[in-house]
Order: sequence, then structure tokens, then C-alpha cells
Amino acid sequence: MLVKHWQRVAETRFKYHKKIQMAVDEARACRHPHGLKDKLKPNPTQQDALKGILPLKKVSVYIGRRSYELVIEQPEEWLAVIRETYALYKDSPIGHVMHKYYDNYENRHVQPEVISGLQGVSRQTFYAWRNEFLSDAAIIAAQHGIKKF
Repeated sequence: MLVKHWQRVAETRFKYHKKIQMAVDEARACRHPHGLKDKLKPNPTQQDALKGILPLKKVSVYIGRRSYELVIEQPEEWLAVIRETYALYKDSPIGHVMHKYYDNYENRHVQPEVISGLQGVSRQTFYAWRNEFLSDAAIIAAQHGIKKF
């Protein structure tokens, strides 16, 4: 049961990874580092360095038709998990199928039946592959120190 919960959380991150990336980029662009409250003009190089060092604690993305707010804790770690999971399955049919399924999920969602039919595998195989893919993503997330699933 716990594994299913981790898989659902990981799947949500995969579905909305482009929105998470945009929220991280936006937060990085308008972030003001702490400790530069001097009356002197701050050094731009110092600001850029501090922006890059301090990790973001969380970002909010809005999903669905009603713009439900989804708060992602440790978003940069989750983006690294997504990259590493795709890299793990880079040259396999599982990776190809998961890319087709999760890329542009919100804009034009492709049904599992269509993807499995195009790949020549059964729907049952698609779901088995998805479970394997998301289980590996949950393991990678644990390796990255993500404790809240």
C-alpha cells in the first residue's frame, strides 16, 4: 500500500514535470537571496551565486480545469529524479512508452490503450511497465533524500 502511494506521488510529478520546471525557473528568476540587506548596492555576481546555491523549498503549480494548487516540496530534487529515471530507461521500450505517455500530459493526453496499441503490447503490459517505471522513480527519489511522499 505504501509503494502504491509513492507511485501515485511520483506519477503526479511526471505528469506535471513541465509545469514544475517552469515554476522552478520562475522562482529562480525572481528570487532575492537572504543576507543582502545592506544599504550598499549588492554585487550582481554575489546575487547570482547565492541564487544558484540555495535550493528551493517548494513551488506551487496549478493543474486541472479548476486550477487546483499542487504544492511540490523539493522541486529541484524531483526534477533530478525525473531526469535520472528517464535516463535509466533511455534505450528501452519502457522508456519510450513512458515518454509518450507523460510528455505533454496536460495538453494532449494520449490514452494507455493507444500507446500500447502503437507499441504492439497489451494494455496489461503497459500498466506493468508503468508500475515498474514508477517504482524505480520512487527508489531514486528516496536516494535523493526526498522523505515526504
